[in-house]
Amino acid sequence: RWLGDAHPPFCLFLAGDDATGTIPHALFRRQEDLVGYLQLLDRILRTRGIPSAVYSDRSTIFWPLGGPKGETEFGRALRELGIGHVIARSPQAKERVERIGGVLQDRLAVELRLAAARDLADANRVLLEYLPRHNRRFAVEARATGTASRPIPAELDLEGTLSVRHLRVV
Repeated sequence: RWLGDAHPPFCLFLAGDDATGTIPHALFRRQEDLVGYLQLLDRILRTRGIPSAVYSDRSTIFWPLGGPKGETEFGRALRELGIGHVIARSPQAKERVERIGGVLQDRLAVELRLAAARDLADANRVLLEYLPRHNRRFAVEARATGTASRPIPAELDLEGTLSVRHLRVV
């Protein structure tokens, strides 16, 4: 309950950059779902380019039921974009993003109260205003210079790639 007990709960979607300790993007939604992760990825792609790999937990959004033999919609999008996908297999590995989430639960909750955020739109506005300050404060210098991201090719249909596809037989 990011806005307090009198308000409905939100789910915070966030990505962390392991090289710099920054948060490339984050957003609030009513619940955790595929669309939220696709929106998060879309914003990262548009602001930072195509990363070489992403790291996630074994949620069924990322990891198909029954293991790696199948492919989720998120996995399909990563494959089409040429992004490697690393699945966290230990609590220590998953802890990277959990640690960032813990910092945000302390600091962002206060920012939301100070800004008198009352709904999901307010919360997302405050979050986007907060992220640059957070990144300046917690960023570390990357060990290697340069970027591991590629520019988005002009011919790429990003909206089509980051969509949910349903197979139909006619």
